[in-house]
Amino acid sequence: MIADLRPYPEYKKSGSRWLERVPEISEWRNLQTLTRSRPTMWMRRMEMSRRKSKLEGEA
Repeated sequence: MIADLRPYPEYKKSGSRWLERVPEISEWRNLQTLTRSRPTMWMRRMEMSRRKSKLEGEA
């Protein structure tokens, strides 16, 4: 399996001390951007449930 892998045609500097070169096609993003809190489906359902119970309590 590994024998079938070919190197990328071009590499670029990664800008990191621990990783020297990366494939030219690689897109690097800030870790904080990738891990930023985003509402999940579970969180949306919980919010909808709270709103529904609040409306039912008012009726």
